[in-house]
Amino acid sequence: MDWFPLYNSLRIAAVSTGAVFFLGIAAAYYTAKAPRLVKGLLDVVLTLPLVLPPTVVGWLLLLLLSPKRPLGSWVQGAFGVRLV
Repeated sequence: MDWFPLYNSLRIAAVSTGAVFFLGIAAAYYTAKAPRLVKGLLDVVLTLPLVLPPTVVGWLLLLLLSPKRPLGSWVQGAFGVRLV
């Protein structure tokens, strides 16, 4: 029996759990210390992935990272990598 798929899944889950834990703590800290207007904006940005369906988030990411958009063209110009 090949155990690599299980090992790989557990490894990826552990790394992503650790990364999300520390990024979540940092996001909560900066949201708590932010001014009221910025706090509301951060709250919207951080809870948006929870309420949008994955297809909508994927479509928005495709739009955002397209080479015709500022972020996508900057990454392509700076690093020579086309994200979409």
